[in-house]
Amino acid sequence: TSFAQEGGTGPINIIISYQCPPANRPAFREHMEKKGLALFEQWKREGIFADYLPLFNSFVDQDTWDMMVVLSFNAYVESDKWKEIEQKFPGGLSAEALKLASPKNTYMADLTWQGSKKAGDGDRSKALYFVIPYSYSSRGDYHKYFPVYVQPQFDGWVTEGVMSGYSIFLNNHATGKPWDVLFVLEYRDSESFALRDVVKQKIRDGLRRDMPVWPLIHALKHSIREEGETIMSTALLPQ
Repeated sequence: TSFAQEGGTGPINIIISYQCPPANRPAFREHMEKKGLALFEQWKREGIFADYLPLFNSFVDQDTWDMMVVLSFNAYVESDKWKEIEQKFPGGLSAEALKLASPKNTYMADLTWQGSKKAGDGDRSKALYFVIPYSYSSRGDYHKYFPVYVQPQFDGWVTEGVMSGYSIFLNNHATGKPWDVLFVLEYRDSESFALRDVVKQKIRDGLRRDMPVWPLIHALKHSIREEGETIMSTALLPQ
C-alpha cells in the first residue's frame, strides 16, 4: 500500500543518486566514510529524517550511479526539513564533497513492500545490495502482480537465508522517470549472492507446484514490467 497520499501523515522516502568521474571515486568514497556520513548522522540525530541507507556502486558504471542514499521520513510533511538542508548542502553534500561528485537525480518514493527474517538480522559490513530499477505498463496491474508473483519468491529467498531482506519502492510521481519501481535487495554476503540462481530455481519450482496461477503470471511478466540497469553495491560505513 502507498501511504504518502494519506493527508501527509504516511511515510515517504527521498532517494538521491550521485555520480563522479572515475578518477574521483576513491577520494569521494573516503570523504563520505570519514566526513560525509558524519553529516548524515548529525541530521538523523536532529530528526531531519528517521533513517538513511548510503550505498556505493561496486563498479564504475557511467549508465547508473556511483552512490545512492535512501532517506526515510516517518511522514510526508517531514520531508520539508530536507528541503531546508538542500539549500546549503545540495543532495546532502558539503562544498568539499561537491568538488569530487555531484547529485544526479532525486526521487520521492513510497516504501510499498518490504520483508526481512528479523529486525537487525543483516550485517551491513558484509552485505551486498543488489539494486534493480523497473518500469511498468500499469501501476494498478503492478500492484496486483507483485504480491502474487514477486513477493513469494523474495520471502522464499529470505527464508532460505541468502537474503537478509528486501525493500521495494514505488516512484511517488506517476510520471516519474527513469524508473517506476526500485528493488533494493540485501544479500547476506558475496557467497549468498553467488547462490541466488540455485535458490531462485528451488523457490520457483515450489511455487509452480503449490500455486497454479504462478506459471501463468510468469509467462506474462515481460508485458507487465521492464527491467533497467542493475547495480551491485555495498553499504558505506562511517570510519
